[in-house]
Order: sequence, then C-alpha cells, then structure tokens
Amino acid sequence: AGGYDLMDIVALKIIERSKIKTRIIKADIKILEKAIKGGDVGTEIVLPSK
Repeated sequence: AGGYDLMDIVALKIIERSKIKTRIIKADIKILEKAIKGGDVGTEIVLPSK
C-alpha cells in the first residue's frame, strides 16, 4: 500500500556522481549544532568507489 524510503534513487545517484559527503542526522537542535561545528554525528553514507 505504500513505502518509506529515506532517500530516493535520484538523490543517491547525485550524491554518488558528485562525491558529496553526506550524513543522515536527527533533526534535534543540539545534534545539528554539533554537526555544524564538525562533530561526528549521524550516519555517514559511504558509496563504493568504482
């Protein structure tokens, strides 16, 4: 009846093609502040190199 995808295939292809460093983080102000300051938070998307 439906589904939930964290990211669609087009977004993943853009990230892969552009080699954009990407992290999935919780929308919490403290976590966002830590991420902005360069903290190691969230889940990093690591794509295999070709």
